[in-house]
Amino acid sequence: MEKKVSIEIDKCSAGIKVAETVFNNYGAVIIGENTVLDNSLIEKLKELDIRKIKVYLDDNEDANKPENKLVKQYDINVRSVRDVIKEISEGKNLDLDKVTTVADNLLEKFHENKNVFSCMKQIRTADEYTYNHCVNVSLLAMMIGNWLKMSEQDVKNLVYAGILHDIGKAKVDINILNKPGKLTPEEYEEMKKHVVYGQEILRAMHDINKDVFMGVIMHHEREDGSGYMTGARKEQIHPFGKILAIADVYDAMTSKRVYRDKLNPFDVFEHIRVSTYNSLDPEIGMIFLQHIASYYIGDACKLSSGEIGEILQINPRNICKPLIRIDNAYVDLADEKDLKIVELL
Repeated sequence: MEKKVSIEIDKCSAGIKVAETVFNNYGAVIIGENTVLDNSLIEKLKELDIRKIKVYLDDNEDANKPENKLVKQYDINVRSVRDVIKEISEGKNLDLDKVTTVADNLLEKFHENKNVFSCMKQIRTADEYTYNHCVNVSLLAMMIGNWLKMSEQDVKNLVYAGILHDIGKAKVDINILNKPGKLTPEEYEEMKKHVVYGQEILRAMHDINKDVFMGVIMHHEREDGSGYMTGARKEQIHPFGKILAIADVYDAMTSKRVYRDKLNPFDVFEHIRVSTYNSLDPEIGMIFLQHIASYYIGDACKLSSGEIGEILQINPRNICKPLIRIDNAYVDLADEKDLKIVELL
């Protein structure tokens, strides 16, 4: 039987459900009632100096024991992808059975976009980026496929393509992958070859779906021909490549990397919006932005003025400039040219 208890933030763990809405000192909602905590939300509460919150616990439940099955399953999937990539780096063949297990699990367990997004926002170590990134891109691709009303089979193949899109990095020097500074021109050329390596790995497998294959080898192609490896343009790019390109850019820019911290999502939205004029598919890009931005409603944010507010509403005509509530006042960033979100809290 569940009961409400007050516990210290330091004793919270991923999987615990919040029993009462948590507000900051300005009255803005930080976390709503019935939200399932993940590592990212716990870190947010610590940063805002929230000492205690009320949560639901079973009578026999330890506050330190994570019960969120999705968070656990997400981690299992990441570990499986890590095993697949490491096996290839050791000279073994691609284990399609493991890939299928991960894909089936993602399709079965992560069908609710809110839960998908919660898992992806967790704090992750930068040196494990590649493995988390493959899972995140597959989840984002699944979401985009559903938003585009693609067939069930196409969405399933998109998940496979997302898992495999960076499989070629298994053959890139680990020192280049995890280099904390800027790559030299020679190192960058080697990094780009992960697409070629991925193509070679998949061609060795005789039962890879054609759409999956094309998505993997074309996720760095761009609408204006500025991508790699072939410089394909517009209709020459497979639809899976267009979708994976957007998922890849979004997750890469919003993730912590060995050479930089994660970027503010609203800055990433602006980057993607501008890119739809040249390098990213405009239709897919705008559908993605219209949907993904809504998951930030209710988040606390810091503005360039230093003020703390709550993201209240997304402006469909200017996704990067939402309506913010600061105390009892409302600020429309679309009307404030010198004001912007600088950090999510």
